[in-house]
Amino acid sequence: MTVITPAYNVAPWIGEAIDSVLTQTEGRFDYVVVDDGSTDGTAEIVREKAAADSRIRLVTTENGGSAAARNVGIAQSD
Repeated sequence: MTVITPAYNVAPWIGEAIDSVLTQTEGRFDYVVVDDGSTDGTAEIVREKAAADSRIRLVTTENGGSAAARNVGIAQSD
């Protein structure tokens, strides 16, 4: 199973969102966070979380909106 989160300038909240996914009872998943061209610290926070948990993967793309970011995530899913 792959969980996909599109993210654009959500530095204040992305850590909490990632933690929420990580605490789910089903632990067999890949987690793709697609940074949709953020200009804040979103990508850095995701990188820090990914360094601590191998299920998390950061994918970066130019800003194209949440639907486009989700599609990028789907293309990157296993």
